[in-house]
Amino acid sequence: MKCIARSILAGLAAVLAVAEAATAQEPWPSKPVTVVVPFAAGGNVDVAARLFSERLSAKLGK
Repeated sequence: MKCIARSILAGLAAVLAVAEAATAQEPWPSKPVTVVVPFAAGGNVDVAARLFSERLSAKLGK
């Protein structure tokens, strides 16, 4: 379970890094971003995804 959580966190960190690097192009994303967590609500992975989704939302302005 820890490996999966780390993978999800690494993926979200990569998205944040790409979002920062793409500032010279047109605004991205033009649509809302949906984060899909393939585990039950209330679990560790769900909580981590919700925390990072909030930060991602603030960073991207969506």
